[in-house]
Amino acid sequence: MEQRPDRGHDACFEEPEAVMRVLLVGGSALAELTRGLARLGHDVLAVGSDERSLRLIGVFDPDVIVIATPDARAVCRRLREAMPDAAIVALAGGRAPEERIAALDAGADDCLGTPCETLELDARLRAVRRRCTGAVPQARACEPSWSGVA
Repeated sequence: MEQRPDRGHDACFEEPEAVMRVLLVGGSALAELTRGLARLGHDVLAVGSDERSLRLIGVFDPDVIVIATPDARAVCRRLREAMPDAAIVALAGGRAPEERIAALDAGADDCLGTPCETLELDARLRAVRRRCTGAVPQARACEPSWSGVA
């Protein structure tokens, strides 16, 4: 019988081993995203998508930027032009692949449909940071439990 890991959600909310500085840009889901990522141990700053707010990027010096605005493509283009090496994850409204494709074409390193699970977003943030900076942030402290698969 083959054994595969069964990862429980509760074990994933233990004290994180690595902290990322995450900048959340715009959108109505910022409060929920901010709480979720902060609960996972990240240093999170939420800002609007206007020019004044985007100037805070240099002050905050984020490891990764999450764009959660209806105009994600335009914001992504502006950020990519200003910061070619930035690690950017866009959240596209709904599950339509066209919106995710447009965000990726506008310069996002990864894109998720909304709503999204905080743990999946966290895993993707670590993956994007790893690809963009060469840094290797640690995974959540999830201890796999083994269960048999028939």
